[in-house]
Parts: sequence; C-alpha cells; structure tokens
Amino acid sequence: MNKILYYPIVLLFFLCSSCGNFLEEYSQNSSYVESVDDLEELLLGEVYMKRNVNQLTSDGALLYLHVMADESREMPIPSRVTSGIELQAWLQMFGFFTYAENPFVNSIGTARADRDWALFYRRISVINSILIAAPDYVSDDEEIEAQRLRVTGECYYLRAWNYFMLANLYGAAYDKQNPNDGASVTLKLDPAVEDTKFGRANSGRVYEQIVEDLKSAIGLLEKGSVVDSKVHVTVAAANALLSRVYLYMEQYDLAVKAADAVKGYALYDMVNAYTPGSGTTFLTDAQPEVIYAQGNYGMNYIHTGTGALNGNTPTASCYSYVVSDELERLFDDNDARYSAFFTRSYDVEHLVCRKYHPLLQTAIAETDPITGTKVSPVISGQDLNEIGSVRYAEVVLNKAEAQACAGDAGATETIRQFLQTRYYTIPAIPASKGELIEFIRQERYKELCFEGHRWFDLRRYAVNTVHPQAIAVEHVWHTATQTEATVAGSYILKGYDNTTKGSWMLPVPEDVINYCYPVLSNFDRLSGVTKK
Repeated sequence: MNKILYYPIVLLFFLCSSCGNFLEEYSQNSSYVESVDDLEELLLGEVYMKRNVNQLTSDGALLYLHVMADESREMPIPSRVTSGIELQAWLQMFGFFTYAENPFVNSIGTARADRDWALFYRRISVINSILIAAPDYVSDDEEIEAQRLRVTGECYYLRAWNYFMLANLYGAAYDKQNPNDGASVTLKLDPAVEDTKFGRANSGRVYEQIVEDLKSAIGLLEKGSVVDSKVHVTVAAANALLSRVYLYMEQYDLAVKAADAVKGYALYDMVNAYTPGSGTTFLTDAQPEVIYAQGNYGMNYIHTGTGALNGNTPTASCYSYVVSDELERLFDDNDARYSAFFTRSYDVEHLVCRKYHPLLQTAIAETDPITGTKVSPVISGQDLNEIGSVRYAEVVLNKAEAQACAGDAGATETIRQFLQTRYYTIPAIPASKGELIEFIRQERYKELCFEGHRWFDLRRYAVNTVHPQAIAVEHVWHTATQTEATVAGSYILKGYDNTTKGSWMLPVPEDVINYCYPVLSNFDRLSGVTKK
C-alpha cells in the first residue's frame, strides 16, 4: 500500500515560531510511506533524540535542568580567561539559574526562542501520524508484522516520554489530591490539523494517558521483533519508565510491580568493579545498567572545567558551573560514586560532574576526588543523553521509595542491596518510616544527579501525601567581566506549593499564549522567587 503520510506540523500553535500572521507560517511536511520500513525510518529520523547536542542551547538538550535545582553553583575564576567562550555557560543559563520571568533571556538581556516546546509537540505529531498509519500495514508476513508491532510499541513509549517531559517542565506537579487541576499541558492524540485554541489539560488526564501509552507499548513490544540495540525502546525501558510514573502518582504497589517487571538487568557493582583513579567513563551504552540510550551527552557544556590545551598547557573555561556545596557534602571516600561520577577541576578546587568524559583534553588537568591523581578518561562504548536515557539504578530506587512510602518492610532490603554496590562500608539504614523515605530520596539525589531527575523530584516531594518535603533552593549569583567576578546576591526559590508553582514551571512560549488567549495562560513565574 502506498500513501502520503502527513506529519510534523499538525497543531498550528504548537509549532509557531513567532506571532505575525499565524496561518501564513503554517507549513506541512509529508513523507511518502510504502512500508513498515518507511514508518520505522520516520520514527528514527523525526522522533528519537538526535546526536546533535553540540552547544548549551542545542534544540532538545534541556541542559537547563542541570542548573535550576540544587545540583550546580556558579564558579568564578576570572584569572583563567583563555578564549572567547568563558562567559558562555553563565551567559546562556542566567535566566534559568536566577528563575527569571523569561528564563530564555540571557545575562545581557538578549532573549532566545524556546524551541523545546515546539520540538516536543513536533515529535508527538509525527508519532500520532505513525499510529494512525500503522494499522494499514498489517501483514501476513510474520517478520514484517513483528516489526510493525515493535515500531508501534516504540511510538507509544516515545509519546509517553514526551508528554511526561512536557508535563513536568511546563505543567504543575502531579498532585494526588488535586488531579483535576487544569494546570498541565495540552493533550493532542490525533494528527488532524485544527485551527482552534487549546488550553491546559488536567494533570490527572495527562498522566492517565502516559500510563495508557506505556501499557500499550509494553503489550506491543512483547509481541514485536527484538532489536539488539539499546538505541531502540524495549519492554524493559517501558516498564522502567512506568515505575517512575507510578511513583510520581503515588500508586506504590503498581510502581513496585513495574520495577519488578524490568528483567535482564542488575546493579553495576561499583565497589568491586570500578577502580578509583582509573578514569573509566561510567555513563555509556556499554554500562550494564543502561537499559535504553538515545541522543548524546550534554552535561559537560554546563560543567566545562579544564577545557582544552594551549600547546601542552591545560587551560580552563571560566564562569562555568560546578557541583553545588549541598550535593558535594553528601560524598566522601567511602562512596565509590565520588570517583566514578566526578573529578576535581580548576587546580583541584572544585568538583565537576564527569559521568561521561567526552575528550582527553577535558580531563588532563583534572584529578580523581578519592586518589588525588590526574585523570585521563578511558572510554568503552558510546555516550548517551543523560536526560533521555534510562538505567537500572533508577528502577531500584523507584522501587525502594515506593516500598518505603507504602510502609513495606521490604524497602530496607531493596535499598541495602543498592548500597552495597556503591559504598565500601554500608551506612546505617534508618528504621523509622519518615527517615527511611528521606534517606532513599537522598540516595536518589546522589545517584541520579545531573541526569535530569532532581528538578522533577523536588516538585513531586512537595505534593507527596505520605511524606511531603517542600525544599527551597538558593542560588548565589555573580556579576562578571573578563577579569573579575563579584558576588552580587542570591535568588531563593521557595518550596513548591500551589502559590509558588508558577516559579517551578517553564512558561509556555508567548506566541502560543497569544494565539490561544484566553483559554491558555501562564502562571506567575515570580511568585516563589525572592532576591537578596
């Protein structure tokens, strides 16, 4: 069967790049589809994250997630100015770090477009088109039919993931006590072009769809063909994401069930398998904990550290970010992750995240936090996007937290098994329910740092009905020139609640708001921010 499959720009306002004459900016792409192979090619080319993160502002990189929570702090070393990129990290991330009304405005007042909103909905648009077309390619050929089922299953997973990211970036936190909040993102499940205005869906409805899509993905992937590649979504990946979603929804029994359904993976025994000072790169697709890998690594654009060589002399990128004091205090020499996840940069003064070492030059003047020796990266496998990928350690932590919140005594054993792979001497595990929950959440903070979880976790902890934690974040900021950096003050983001939630959400792009006014609006971005 031959047919024209119309895709990405199906929801006009989602993909509008400026106000102007809105309808004149509409364009429609098409792809001539003749087979399931064509559907798969469309999925791989238009929906999966591309390996295109090559700067701070790359489309879809979402690197601002690494500076909004309590993981990073500014690191001024003006005496190290060596090239023209020293101010880049501070310049581009200023609005996110200081919780500005428009976070896409940089430190000198120049605004850039938020292209991530449009990218998420463009992917969803392609997925919706493929899902509509897929039934037309049912085949009596077992191999082709198995491929069709797999491709369809991958589509459902990817739609769930894109809506999960949209909901947690641009919408309110899922609140079990208030699922009908009208405060999430627009839900669009068909590819039809609609010249209409769309508002925010309820968080409960969006999460309901995410769960439904992940269940569909699991059922189809179980029947479909298997691709021996971590680049493709698998049943394990779908169950892993489902365990996360159920944890957010406080459906703890289901979160545990989904976590237990992740088969064929085990925790990496870092204590016995990782040698401090070896420089072995942790986060690649060769890491046995990695379940699903898409895109390429971007974190090193935030923690630039020693950036390159000037002849044989290591140079440093100034005005970058480093590990926050709050996070650094949680690590010591008893924790194997201290070496596996970090190096000390800038003459061993500051801790930087190095879950992946991208270049030899990056580590030449950096040292191992445990051994104090200079580190040169040893890479096995290919890097992956730290935000869009999934690894088994999260699954175990999802399960442990769900068990603890449900009052299940099994939480202690789950977290103990995790700890024995990370600590040379296992720390004491709290006995009380509240302390155990906080202990597990702290391990999650440490283990999943700089993988895109912390900002979302701080939001959900605040609305949790079992053990709420409304955690505030303080960011000290500096004014800077090419030769001097001075502490200018700090911005304090109050803990998430119904009055401050706008500060914990990215604003929907202004052109979208203008087109959909009055049914779509943003919440007050400054409601939870104090400057001192």
